[in-house]
Amino acid sequence: MRRKNSRLVTAAAGVMMVCTLFFTACERASNNTQPSRLSIYLTDGASRYSAVWIDLQKLYIVTGNGSDSALWDLPLTKTGAYNLVGQPGGTDTLLTTKELPATNISKVRLVLGNDNKIVLKDGSMQPLVLPGGNAQETVLDLKVNLLLSPGGQYELVLDINLPRSIIPAADSSSYSLNPVIRTFPRGSNGKLSGTVAPAGICPQVLALTGNDTLLALPDSSSGNYLFPTALSGTYELRFMTDSLEGYRPDTLGNIQVTSGNTTEVDTMFLQPVAVDSSALPPSDTLTLPPVGIR
Repeated sequence: MRRKNSRLVTAAAGVMMVCTLFFTACERASNNTQPSRLSIYLTDGASRYSAVWIDLQKLYIVTGNGSDSALWDLPLTKTGAYNLVGQPGGTDTLLTTKELPATNISKVRLVLGNDNKIVLKDGSMQPLVLPGGNAQETVLDLKVNLLLSPGGQYELVLDINLPRSIIPAADSSSYSLNPVIRTFPRGSNGKLSGTVAPAGICPQVLALTGNDTLLALPDSSSGNYLFPTALSGTYELRFMTDSLEGYRPDTLGNIQVTSGNTTEVDTMFLQPVAVDSSALPPSDTLTLPPVGIR
């Protein structure tokens, strides 16, 4: 009888093992078919202009490559005007959210209409001319490499670099928009902050790394500045001054930024310089350095 019971116990254990393996396999199969969730954001930031409005009409993603590629139409939370100029800290605006099967995204495609505008500091508004001229639509393809896993949650940020994207005519009678856009997973960027003194005499700070140039506008009362979307890398800061204020521009190099962290830079104390008023340019002229700006 003991041997019989032993056989029964062994048989029962075998049945339990088969069931466990069956349910585990089913659970894995279920997990592999779970959709991913993708959200895409547009971030704004500081600018020398009061507003920069783009006319966003459609947003697509391209999955796969070559003959295996597929185009997905992602519904926008709103169609039309988006302002790229915001607070110094930057604000992410949700463009779209969609559930997708596990796949690899190779491109994000933006379709802009022809109602793009720029508002200057004096309040006047000018049209922004896109590379397609007066075409009804302009298509912008952004290369990405984002692998979506089953059940994953993904957030992608689009950051239009305004200093490099807006090209004024020599006499500032017209403005062109040639978008230079960075894409990165939300939260993967770092931040770069600091203070320039005396406050109010440095109208802008540039952060340069490789071919990229970022712009920050220090607070006029505190001198604090912030680059909210600095990607990992080594930066040089350029502190630009208005020659009428009587302070010398300065630079600070070898500043490291890492993902997910805020790099705080020591206060930059700008030095006064003797001013020859007869040799000064008009107060409204301020020339940006050509490095990294195109």
